[in-house]
Amino acid sequence: MFAAVTWRMRVWFTVSDRRYWMPLPVSFVLIGFFLRVAENVATYFGAWEYPDQEGVWRMVHLGKFSSWILLVSLSFVLVSALIRHRTSRDSSLTGPTVAH
Repeated sequence: MFAAVTWRMRVWFTVSDRRYWMPLPVSFVLIGFFLRVAENVATYFGAWEYPDQEGVWRMVHLGKFSSWILLVSLSFVLVSALIRHRTSRDSSLTGPTVAH
């Protein structure tokens, strides 16, 4: 459902001087994948462990993927709100522009 609602939304990013875009759900899946890799590496090296990893290391359960998607989507919403707030605050400080 989440992917269907957000499929037409795009994320823009820049590599060197070139701008690219991808569908928002694709970015969530990619970020979730890299979070999964990072969390498995961290638990493997003992940064922390989950209860099912006591005694022997196991990969982090795939069920955490939904938690990572929620984390990433919340982060996108917060950053967007902060950018919008900062932009509106900065434009109100400069006052209206008048064309001559």
